[in-house]
Formats: sequence, C-alpha cells, structure tokens
Amino acid sequence: MQTVAGIYSAQYPVELAYGKEANFMVSFLVVNWPKDFATGFVRDLSDRNLKSLVTQIHTSIGQTVNVKPEFDLLEALKKYR
Repeated sequence: MQTVAGIYSAQYPVELAYGKEANFMVSFLVVNWPKDFATGFVRDLSDRNLKSLVTQIHTSIGQTVNVKPEFDLLEALKKYR
C-alpha cells in the first residue's frame, strides 16, 4: 500500500458522511517512487497492461470504485520500459 500524507491530502482512515469527499495525493517528489512502482509493482509496462491499470477504492458500505490513472502518470511509467 502506498502511504499518502501531506498538507493537500486527507489523512486516512477517514470517515465520510453522505455527500462528503476526501482527496488523497501521492507525491512524486519521493525519491525513486515512479521507478519503484513501475519496475517493482507494475512490471509489465506494455500499452495493453497500462490501459488496464486501475486503483480500487473499497468503501465501508461494500462498494468498490475503480479509478484509472491520469495520462501524465502513464507516460511517466512508460519511461521505465
């Protein structure tokens, strides 16, 4: 699990009331984070595999939300092919 922390990021776990939101951000300023993620976690950096990359968020009410990475992140990962 990638930890998230910082002044622009909600601290977790966070309890959300109906209609409320939280934002979590991962800093790319952490030394080697993109490289470690690309080569140690993703490993297969083919276009086909990157198109299927998602983050899953599991809520306390049993819902799962899939979020696709933004274009800039995908491009950063491709540098480690």
